[in-house]
Amino acid sequence: MLQCNDIKHLKLFKMKCYLPFIESNPTKDSCIIFNGTATTNVERIFKHKMLDNTRARYRRLYIDRKVVKKIGAKKINRNLIETRKTSYNSLRTSNCSVAGITEGNLKSTLNLVYDLSELNMIFFSNSFKQQIKVQAVNYVKYLLTCMEIPNMYKKQTMFINLDEYKSSNIPVAKMFTEPAYMRNPITLFYLCLKYNPEVFYELGNLDIIIITDNGPIVRVNPQEMKRLEMNNKKPAAEFRKILFKLHGNQINEKNMDKLEDKTINNEETKEEIVDKIMTNFVFGANQTINKDVKEIVEQAVEKSKVDDNDVDVIISKINNDDEVKKEVNKTLTLKKTAGNHASTKRDEMLKSKQMDLKIKDKTLKEIVEINAKDIEIETNEVADKVFTTNKNITTKRYCNIDRQYNESLREADLVNIITDLNNKSIPIYIKSIDVEDSSDILNYKETYKIVLEDANRVRHNLVFDMPKLIDDKFLYLGGNKKIFNNQQLLLPIVKTEPDTVQTVTNYNKIFVRRYGDRVSSDIEKFKKVVASGSVPNCKFKRGNYVKLNSKYLTTIEYDSLSKTFEEVKIGPTHLIFDQTSLRIQCNAKKIKIKPDTIPIGFDGERPIFLNINNNTVVGSNKTLFEYICSKSPELSNLMKDTSAGKKYMYTRATIMKKQVPLILLLSYFEGLDNILKRAKVKYYFSDTRPRVSSNERVIEFKNGYLVYENKPFEISLLMNAFVDIPTKIYDYEDFNEKEIYPSIFETMFHRRGIAIAFDHFYENFVDPITYSTLVDLNLPTDITGMLLYANALLVDNQFKYETDQDLMRIRRNEIMNALLYKKIATAYEKYYDTSSNSNPQKISIPRDAVIKEIMKQQTLEDYSVLNPIVELEKVRATSPKGPSGCNLEEAYKINKRSFHKNMTGLFTVSTSPDKNVGVVRELTLEPGIVSPRGYLDTRNTNSEIDQLKDVNLFGAAELLSPLGETRDDSVRLAMATKQSKHIVPVKKSSPVLISNGSEQTIQYELSNDFVVVAKEDGKIIERDDKTGLIVVEYKSGKHEAIDISSRTVKNGAGGFFLTNRLTCNLEVGQRVKKNDIIASDSKFFSNSKLTGNRFNIGTLCKVAIMSTYSTFEDSTEITKKMAREMTSEITMCKPVVLGANTNVDFMVKVGDKVEVGDELIRFERSFNEDMYNKLLANIGDELEQEITMSSKEQVKSKYSGFISDIKIYSTVDLDQLSSSLRFIVSSHYNKIKKRKKILDKYDKGNSIVKCGILFNEPTEPIETKDGKVKGHIVNEGVLIEIYITYNDEMAIGDKITNFTALKGTVGEIVPEGQESYTMFRPDEEISTCIAPAAIIARMTPSIVLTVLGNKVIVELKRKLKDIYFGNK
Repeated sequence: MLQCNDIKHLKLFKMKCYLPFIESNPTKDSCIIFNGTATTNVERIFKHKMLDNTRARYRRLYIDRKVVKKIGAKKINRNLIETRKTSYNSLRTSNCSVAGITEGNLKSTLNLVYDLSELNMIFFSNSFKQQIKVQAVNYVKYLLTCMEIPNMYKKQTMFINLDEYKSSNIPVAKMFTEPAYMRNPITLFYLCLKYNPEVFYELGNLDIIIITDNGPIVRVNPQEMKRLEMNNKKPAAEFRKILFKLHGNQINEKNMDKLEDKTINNEETKEEIVDKIMTNFVFGANQTINKDVKEIVEQAVEKSKVDDNDVDVIISKINNDDEVKKEVNKTLTLKKTAGNHASTKRDEMLKSKQMDLKIKDKTLKEIVEINAKDIEIETNEVADKVFTTNKNITTKRYCNIDRQYNESLREADLVNIITDLNNKSIPIYIKSIDVEDSSDILNYKETYKIVLEDANRVRHNLVFDMPKLIDDKFLYLGGNKKIFNNQQLLLPIVKTEPDTVQTVTNYNKIFVRRYGDRVSSDIEKFKKVVASGSVPNCKFKRGNYVKLNSKYLTTIEYDSLSKTFEEVKIGPTHLIFDQTSLRIQCNAKKIKIKPDTIPIGFDGERPIFLNINNNTVVGSNKTLFEYICSKSPELSNLMKDTSAGKKYMYTRATIMKKQVPLILLLSYFEGLDNILKRAKVKYYFSDTRPRVSSNERVIEFKNGYLVYENKPFEISLLMNAFVDIPTKIYDYEDFNEKEIYPSIFETMFHRRGIAIAFDHFYENFVDPITYSTLVDLNLPTDITGMLLYANALLVDNQFKYETDQDLMRIRRNEIMNALLYKKIATAYEKYYDTSSNSNPQKISIPRDAVIKEIMKQQTLEDYSVLNPIVELEKVRATSPKGPSGCNLEEAYKINKRSFHKNMTGLFTVSTSPDKNVGVVRELTLEPGIVSPRGYLDTRNTNSEIDQLKDVNLFGAAELLSPLGETRDDSVRLAMATKQSKHIVPVKKSSPVLISNGSEQTIQYELSNDFVVVAKEDGKIIERDDKTGLIVVEYKSGKHEAIDISSRTVKNGAGGFFLTNRLTCNLEVGQRVKKNDIIASDSKFFSNSKLTGNRFNIGTLCKVAIMSTYSTFEDSTEITKKMAREMTSEITMCKPVVLGANTNVDFMVKVGDKVEVGDELIRFERSFNEDMYNKLLANIGDELEQEITMSSKEQVKSKYSGFISDIKIYSTVDLDQLSSSLRFIVSSHYNKIKKRKKILDKYDKGNSIVKCGILFNEPTEPIETKDGKVKGHIVNEGVLIEIYITYNDEMAIGDKITNFTALKGTVGEIVPEGQESYTMFRPDEEISTCIAPAAIIARMTPSIVLTVLGNKVIVELKRKLKDIYFGNK
């Protein structure tokens, strides 16, 4: 009987044969290499009917205890001790013919089975991404590294069972034509033999016995295969043919070749496509995301018709496929930072069910699927409602941005913040979520009550208040109306200095900076050698041109040389480091500079260009230094003999106020192996110190050396940091585990516990809002990817200033969700840190935590209802301050306050002329904001700027002062803008005569404080002049109420109040169209049938441009008539706090007239002391009356005017008040209830905003925590606010502004009868004078044009009137 090694090559053998042995000693020195899928499958060899083990007596099987190998470029280090124990136990329990042995038994040379099963599993699990032809080559090379144990034996034979790799119902042909069945040892042997036979032949004289469970056997030998090739045969085809015969199948060679080639080519093409697309989706340690995204991409590729010639077309098609993008983004949104917590069925159930929970009739799934990029900002066209020829001004867009964010994204952001807890290391899911209006008389807010359950089955209750919004922009907190300034927020990854990149999220900031000045050893050696003067034919001129070159895109190596040299000449090669001078020479020689290249000098007359993308000299494929050295062998030799030190520039991350080498931080996050892979570092590990090339660097570890290529430069920046990291005391593998890092941190930063803070950063750094922004910008979406991207940006010195709006987006109401995220993230961190305790700190935040944080913000301001311009400017006020912004005053140097060119079209030219200059800016009337997320359309070229319109260039205040913005000094224009915010309404005011239409269209951007615009078509369904309420019903069924009563409003911090009142001439039944003006404040707007509703800017009067004694030193004169016309109504508040038992004898009523010294209220405080009552009982009646009268208190008026309003706030129930006080309070409540009753008919809710009106007057006691009401200590009592309105006539000492920033102080009021006049109009007084010198000194020439223009218009109107009426 033959041995299986003796059967004919590539022939079916159908007789019984012996397993391999050596004749001289059959039971020793022979080794079977079992190439299978599981250890127990080895028994299929010993029980095979055609294989005999009686002579060889194989009784032992060995599995390696440890694997240290490479698969391609990938280093594998695996401990198999536990796996081996399991496999050996399975051999015993299944009564196999062989038993497992350990290393100690290898000394014996008894025949052995060497098991490759576990090694196969390791190979295939780590190479599944490789192209199949590459995988075939790598498999053979991998096997060659596995021969250490078999080579200890004189005879080695490999056994493979075809049936282990082919399902019983699958034809053999599919192993060569179906990608799913091709990744197995037999097919890989075949592919290697076909495409890379030399690699297959390296297996040498190794017999490979291929069997099936019940059929014949075949012997394959690499050396004999090679002889077939030498005899002009095709070994691969022969191998395939015998495999078909082994399974009893016939083969059509031609068809099979075509199918196979097509399969291989398509498989390679598909893998190429998938790999190229997947380079955009790498998520480090998160293999779940990698796998899920890859499956989506693979499915998309599978649907495409793959052809070798259209790879780029398919890639482009898939990258732009909206369905693919949607699926990928959906996957990323759900799993962006998933930890390694094992998922359970209950977790999956909770995760699924939470999306069916509802908030305000929408499921969470419907809410989170909203995408900011899908939302277009609506426009409101009002051209048919106004009378203007300026059509630029009639399209309203900016005023819709806040509304669209609130309607579409605000809730989605909040829900995403909560569901982001699903993706933490300890996943947390929503069990229930409820939202209720919890507003009180001082706060307009809602409360979220959320029950959570985590993977540890711990329940959490999350309860927090969030402000609700009035008119989409105002908050009502603490009894005051407030508004956020817009925030200029940096995009998530921006380079703001030559050596600094900022990564910015709602969690925190991480700065990534280059550290050190020495770029590379090549540069340092070059500088030394050239400066030494020892290079023949080399001349140089020193200079520093880094700053001068900053306007050009260069490389960091070139910049480093430009710090030292102006030019270097080596023979005919002339390198120039002054880009300006060099480009002048190029222009003179008519040399064109192609994109992505920079000129660096001349080689004779031929220009030399450097490719800035790969740092190679164009046309040579050599780096800058390789090219230079090729021109001078002497220079090259001298550089080789020159030392340049070991420390070079690298990147550090500023995190937790520590400067951490970036590679160290990233390795802590995800392990060194993974970071090297993500950074695309080409590397290998060597047990001994290797000899390396000039492009390779070595890092020494305790157990060997990491060798890596230091190109491109971003790799050097990342890896150079290892010189400062103590690697020599740790094994390389240690850097893939977290255990060693606390010790390293303690050594380097003296803070072992900082590792916990780094963990928090890793888990919470990318919040859902930032994540959405990163997706929109096609940037990496995890912290590791962001920091690696930041590292790549530091390869050159190009950057954009922080004032460059290309780096910004603008937000307002999103700020509240940003603050919520930080609070919840902090709560999660506390839970995570204590989760292993018996009593962990559950996730919760104080109910008022978010509102308290909102109230602390520098950019939250009290809203002053002083005039419409204040509202327009407040809504557009913008600052970099705020969460994750620049909040240090000392940080605002001149460069951060300056006006960047591409602010044009976004911000007005004027800014606050005080300490906030350049810090707080105003957006133009229609800035280039293109999304509710605040992305900007910047204009960077003159041609783009030329396309802008007046509404894109100027703010509301500037447009309301026509002519000034294009003629007056910019500083004066800024002052005029600031002054316009302090305008108070006067008795007689008028719109401008010279108009651009803005005075008509601003009303479509204002809140209901000043004007009410119909939101849609509707009609007036109720009007009650007693309560001062009008109700409009729109066609959608919604109702809006209009308050036409007098309203006392606060002037911010101005110390006084104004009394505003809307005027509405519509009656019940009258219809309105969308954008109709329903009501407006007549103090601020004039309405006429001819010109419509127009904003009143001031008093129109006759002026003389002349100097008089009264115009000396900023002074001016006005007439008595003008003083009366410029009278303002000012309201002052007198608060009175009364105890609950106070008896009130007298109190004024609304409408009463009062003079200075008149009583406003007279009351007697309650006395309950027994001694006081006994005293009154024991004295005479007359004396008792005197004592009682003297105990009464009076509050007197300091102003002469009328009582415009009375507001009452009680902290106790009515039955606890004295009878007189109860009557006053209950009467006040009843008046309010009448108004509320009307609103309740149309708005059944209990909120303090009803039908759009802030209904913040109480009808029941107020609950206070500290006994304070509106800042007054009331305790158990009543606060009465009495508002007195008086006329403040303009007087000497008052400030007056002549339309622009031409202000003056009233120094004289001309009595009636003594006014100046002109001979042309002797019956018309000259109301005031403007000094010509003041116009020149203040550089406000627009006043002359305005005065003359108004004069022409007035006189022309009069003339036309005379003509019309036939007057001469």
